[in-house]
Amino acid sequence: MLAIATASCAFSMMRPALSMEASSSSGQRRGTPLLLGEEDDESPPEESLDEAFEAGRSFGFTVRERFTAPTVDDPGLPYADALVSVSAALGLASLRLSGIYPQCSWLQPTEWVPHVRSLPYVLPALTHGVQLASCWTLGALAASAFERDAFCGSLGEALRRTWRGGAFGTAAAVHPGAHLLRL
Repeated sequence: MLAIATASCAFSMMRPALSMEASSSSGQRRGTPLLLGEEDDESPPEESLDEAFEAGRSFGFTVRERFTAPTVDDPGLPYADALVSVSAALGLASLRLSGIYPQCSWLQPTEWVPHVRSLPYVLPALTHGVQLASCWTLGALAASAFERDAFCGSLGEALRRTWRGGAFGTAAAVHPGAHLLRL
């Protein structure tokens, strides 16, 4: 039964979609493929290949300038963001060591540090915090989150840039280890 349902689904996906607007000479409605239907009158203006290429280049230059010559209106903001990321990693490590939070894969004790209280866990927590801070800083630069409009503008603008920066930062954090997943 499953094979029949699968075959019928595969067959229906191969047929083109039909429009029921056309009718035959006998008065019955018949379907016409949408691929052969009439085009919309409102098509976007055609631009030449050179214009599209130049538009893409100018956009690429603006994206590159976000990283090579960023606009940072508040010089303390990148440092504050980095400190928040490092503090969050240290706070998470302290919650784990107290038994409140489950085991973290990055929180493994270093062997060469003297075993005084939780000292072997400080270096892995700091390292993880620095990695998070670098990913967030890259994301904030990509989203132009250090510009005055991002933190002096509306709440919606601040949230929008934070969301974009977080998405880029997450991609920057996941990308180096993605090859290890082997899905």
